[in-house]
Amino acid sequence: MDQLGLKRASLIGNSMGGGIALAFALTHPEQVEKLVLIDPIPTDVVHEVRNPSFRWFLAIRNIPLLPYLAVALHTRGMLRATLMEMVFDDRLITDAVVERQYRIGRIAGTARVMTSTLRHAEEVDRYGGALGSLVKPTLIIWGDQDEVFPPAVGRKLQRLIKGSELVAIKGSGHIPMWEHPNETNQAILDFLGR
Repeated sequence: MDQLGLKRASLIGNSMGGGIALAFALTHPEQVEKLVLIDPIPTDVVHEVRNPSFRWFLAIRNIPLLPYLAVALHTRGMLRATLMEMVFDDRLITDAVVERQYRIGRIAGTARVMTSTLRHAEEVDRYGGALGSLVKPTLIIWGDQDEVFPPAVGRKLQRLIKGSELVAIKGSGHIPMWEHPNETNQAILDFLGR
């Protein structure tokens, strides 16, 4: 933002990106206009995550080298299974989608970054106590079929962030902007246009 000369901006983030947007809004509130959180990582991530793949990764996150090897050596089949946990409509997980994500995962440094993210997942807990102090206009969008973080997590987040709005996207998992882009985009545009 400093490089672009932006004093303030509205931030939008999904999952870990939502957690980053939330952390930025709490640590630099003067630079945030509005906040859109799409199924963001919650502050109690270790206890809130529900899908088998992420729970397994969190369980092994502190065993030396094992998380790195699990990420670096994952197969297309393992990746397909994880992606299918993230959407409600499994038909979206085509061979082309799996191949694209597989190739992204093979970019040098990706396994190290993913492993570090998993290992430090609990660090978002430090923001939990500050959520009540967030006074930015906040829209929370949640897939009503999210298997990663169930809708109850979104309702809890809405209660913690004063004046926030919660929009449930029907028939969507953890990535509503991909499964139902029209509904998700309309909710965002309506919110940002106010």
